[in-house]
Amino acid sequence: MSELGLRRKSSAQLEVMQKAGWKIDGDEKACYIDVDEDEDQDTENMIESNWRYLPDLVLEEIFTYLTPKERYYAGLVCRQWYRAFYLPTVWNNFLVDDRTLTKPKFNYYSGWQFCLDHMRTQFCLSRIGRFVRGIEFRPWHSFNNIFQFMTMLTWNIDKGREVDPDTQFIGIGSRIRTLVYHFPCNMSQPNDPDGIKLFGTGGQLLRVLKELLLRLTDLHTLKLVDFVLERYEANHLLDEVVCSCCTKMRVLNLVNVTTMHCPIMHVGLFLNLQTMTFCPCWRTPSCATCICSKTATPPLT
Repeated sequence: MSELGLRRKSSAQLEVMQKAGWKIDGDEKACYIDVDEDEDQDTENMIESNWRYLPDLVLEEIFTYLTPKERYYAGLVCRQWYRAFYLPTVWNNFLVDDRTLTKPKFNYYSGWQFCLDHMRTQFCLSRIGRFVRGIEFRPWHSFNNIFQFMTMLTWNIDKGREVDPDTQFIGIGSRIRTLVYHFPCNMSQPNDPDGIKLFGTGGQLLRVLKELLLRLTDLHTLKLVDFVLERYEANHLLDEVVCSCCTKMRVLNLVNVTTMHCPIMHVGLFLNLQTMTFCPCWRTPSCATCICSKTATPPLT
């Protein structure tokens, strides 16, 4: 075949490819489809949409109501919305639950389970990790996904702080100012005579959380709710937080962190604390003395 024939064939193939595209179905599987051009379409009377001219403040407010997946698809609409995907206010809060960045995987014993997609998670952290200002963990059933996500985030932060880091790791987690962790401690058990049994987080899940807190050196707000820890674990709960941001913490919320009476004395080491919320069982004379010994006493709730 002559060179001219090869060029014509390649141009024809390129034209066919430009008239086709990829489509994501409900199961998040990509399929290649042909896009037929409507020859009878009246392009002269078409009205151009003005959605792409929305101000940045309006786009930021709209994007905050979307999930990370919906934000990604919205960013594919046009260049303006793609730019809005990286606006600061959009990533004021990043919610991590059982379905965040997961993919369905069949388990022989449990059936279909949603497991963390490590490739998607790494791609997500490398793209928007430097813009996230707040992160919220709300696990319900799949605690392993939360464990793996915190492990990957900690690893990415460490890689970004190396002497000569790769560009994709630079700045990941550097803007996180708020961390919220709600643990579902109430789970009904059929063999429990009282009907409800309290389960708390601890062990490896608590360890990776503490490692993550140690690396968030600019944390201003920390809310730990329904951890239901044992006394020996609660005594060292805030060790890493005191080491990393004892002068920067402003808001501290500790509710139902322990299973029994256990005063945590770390609260008196946050020098610039403005608002603190904790359970009544912590209101002991020793805690009150430790808190009131500071220059300014924060409001207690």
